[in-house]
Amino acid sequence: MKMGLALMAATLMMVSQAANAEKFECAFLQERMKGGKSNGFSCSMMPEVAYLTNAYIPKRNEHCNIEERYSFENYVNFIADTANNLVVWETEFGIIDEAKPDYMRYLIKEGVSAKEAKLTADKINRESTMMDIKNHHIQNEKLYFDMATKKVFDEPKLAKAHFVSFGNKSKHYQLYIPEVSGHAILTSYHSMTDYSAVELKFGRCRLIG
Repeated sequence: MKMGLALMAATLMMVSQAANAEKFECAFLQERMKGGKSNGFSCSMMPEVAYLTNAYIPKRNEHCNIEERYSFENYVNFIADTANNLVVWETEFGIIDEAKPDYMRYLIKEGVSAKEAKLTADKINRESTMMDIKNHHIQNEKLYFDMATKKVFDEPKLAKAHFVSFGNKSKHYQLYIPEVSGHAILTSYHSMTDYSAVELKFGRCRLIG
């Protein structure tokens, strides 16, 4: 009897997971220009410790660190596959156009040829990542305002939002995807002996399966 109930519970769990199995395609991109949107930043309760450098002393009440960017880091070909419990993506690294002349001058000063300096400044590095999904939670969020008509709904509308947790032994992420807009937020966390911080990236996701 107990074995039968356990088998039934396991079957129901598998059916529930299959019903919720979905695949999302996402992109987390930074604008490749000086003053462009970084679409991401880091925040800490201890900014005066977490973001302290030799050249910069953060104010204690400025919890989030948004630096002037000279490079970009994009997450592309990002797939969250909840049916197979996998998240994969490619990270692109590079120098923004406005920063390339200064970077090339630095390389030439270090003894690199002008041709090689330009190749290095123009190069986009890529790195592939694969992580296991630990949990996929779906909740209904209430919408009160219709952006198309600019009017308040007579009754709140319900829209799905997904929370996908994934990671490995060294890093953990949570991906928030509201189906109504697709404006996703990717968070990750890290800590040292005297502070902890959360890193956020903003992007877009769409349901593809």
